[in-house]
Amino acid sequence: MLTSISYDVVILGAGAAGLMCASQLAGTSIKVCVLDHARKLGEKIRISGGGRCNFTNRYVSEKDYYTRNPQFPRYALNAYKPRDFLNLVQKHNIAWVLKNGVQYFTRDGSHAIINMLLEESSCPNIEIRHPVRIFDVQKDSDLFSISTDIGKIRCSYLIVSMGGLAAPAVGASDFGLSIAKKFGHHVVGPKPALVPLIFDIDNWKPYSELAGISIKASINLDGAQFEDDMLFTHKGLSGPLILNISTYWNEGDELKINLCPNVDLSSVLIEASKLGNTKPISVLEQYLPKRLAMVLAGALPPNKNLSEIGHKTIRQFADSIHNFRVNPADTQGYKKAEAMSGGVDTKQIDPKTMQSFNVEGLYFIGEVLDVTGHLGGFNFQWAWSSAYVCTQALKRLSQQSAK
Repeated sequence: MLTSISYDVVILGAGAAGLMCASQLAGTSIKVCVLDHARKLGEKIRISGGGRCNFTNRYVSEKDYYTRNPQFPRYALNAYKPRDFLNLVQKHNIAWVLKNGVQYFTRDGSHAIINMLLEESSCPNIEIRHPVRIFDVQKDSDLFSISTDIGKIRCSYLIVSMGGLAAPAVGASDFGLSIAKKFGHHVVGPKPALVPLIFDIDNWKPYSELAGISIKASINLDGAQFEDDMLFTHKGLSGPLILNISTYWNEGDELKINLCPNVDLSSVLIEASKLGNTKPISVLEQYLPKRLAMVLAGALPPNKNLSEIGHKTIRQFADSIHNFRVNPADTQGYKKAEAMSGGVDTKQIDPKTMQSFNVEGLYFIGEVLDVTGHLGGFNFQWAWSSAYVCTQALKRLSQQSAK
């Protein structure tokens, strides 16, 4: 028989932000219910970082995020920093490793983070219910009413932490965005982020044979600059460099990639031309993988030494490598995306509490907001930080009402 239950707070979604939220409210006088549709909780956490969960980054600031409201993440990120989450991890004796001196991963698997958050949330005032189907959300007077397959649930404060559209295989959906729209929020157009880019088959044909080659490269798109590893694939480009720039890329944008950063190829090639019988490929191989060097060298007159090629042609050739121009056709979509760009417009959200300016008692945290981190643990840190400031605000309200 379906029943009607009341709580102080209901959290929609038991992913990274939702579980962090529950853990921060555990042990208080606030009666909390967490609802999730999944049979297994924290699936996005489980599959992240190749199964080892890149749970934060050593250095985090608002500059590590793509959002139409650049200052919005600052307060939350300063309120709850990477060191704070690392202290929590160490409290639970979870072994971790530091990659590239900045990226924190679990040593023994992502399940350690999920178990930690569930253990932190294991208190009498926290109830986690799943799998639960949510049909509708309304607000009647001062209370929110949530219609579910286990009955009607009411609460004074509603926290939407249902994430974005990335990774639909583990249950990602647009339900959180739908709730935002229902309550009058503007949603910045969502699109896949941190995702490989693909190209028209015919245009990419000369490079498809390079699949598997990885190089250090750099890119600048509308002021967004990255230097990292780039991977050639059968369909296009991937690797950390491309995943990061994909967040900023829009259909029709041309990419200019420096395939050989930190080297002045023009000067190197012209200097080599003075040596006489020096082929372009022999110089390029010193800086690039042989297969890539061979494909690029195909743009020069065949079978000629550098000394037989004019300096103007050499400079143009070097420029084509420092500004390797490509026009992606599309991304590989949400199935391959690690995050979603876009989301609930943060101009309608209080950055110090995550509460809606439109609807009192309505909160949004984590990926459902228009805040997308770069690759490297930044999206998890946003989940932890946004959940933290939300819960601190709710604790203050609870203390005020108790007086």
